[in-house]
Amino acid sequence: MGAASLAAAALMAACAVGAALLLLGKGSLVRIVQGLKDERSFIVLTAAALIAVRVATSVVGALVQPIIAIPTSDHALQPLVLWLQESVISGTGIAALSAVYVLLYVFMLVLIPLVLLAEDRGRFRRCVMALVLAYSISLVLHILIGSVRPGLDPASGIAPLLYGDPVWGPLSEGLMGRGSSFPSTHMTSITVMCMAAWGVRRLRIFSLAMLAIMSIAVLCLGVHWPADVAAGVITGAGSYLAVALIEKKAGERGFIRWRPG
Repeated sequence: MGAASLAAAALMAACAVGAALLLLGKGSLVRIVQGLKDERSFIVLTAAALIAVRVATSVVGALVQPIIAIPTSDHALQPLVLWLQESVISGTGIAALSAVYVLLYVFMLVLIPLVLLAEDRGRFRRCVMALVLAYSISLVLHILIGSVRPGLDPASGIAPLLYGDPVWGPLSEGLMGRGSSFPSTHMTSITVMCMAAWGVRRLRIFSLAMLAIMSIAVLCLGVHWPADVAAGVITGAGSYLAVALIEKKAGERGFIRWRPG
């Protein structure tokens, strides 16, 4: 990751922390710090699991070929992507959607877990575990299913509006990478956080708006196909519901001590 990417990520993380403090109000910093202290073992374990999955899938992905390959001609709703690109082809529209894809995504990844950490520890844990599960499933599917991003496939006829931009292109590559297209990891993560944030009234509208805007952004910028977006939403929702079900069963059997959110 380059210096510009690191600076952008750090800036958005700092903005997210500030937004969380404003949203939570008086005493929020103490609650967040206490939450981080109390949950440090859980956070370290989940971070280690995430890194392990990332390393393992990178190694496996370099050794094996996808079992299923989705050619460009098989992607449904290709005219929809072309129409969306024509609708936002102006420089302002591209810059705005690129900011959503690159910067606001990082902002949301920090903001929602912090708010949940301060207000609902059970929901925080559920959100984090679901994010790890959804990300892991996405990486495995990236190995099994070969699908080139539309903007990187000359045969698609779809312009690489994000990747071709002199500013956002390198920044997006540094922060996100340009791996397989199916499913969209942006959409899996946003869906998980949207479901987790539903328990906090102040976050509902914001998270739903981000889900809708991100769906449009990844399509317009030539980053994902409609099928990638749909699969991402399904993977994220399924992961969150699976974790919630496991929590419920584990709670009934006395295996967990925190109260699910």
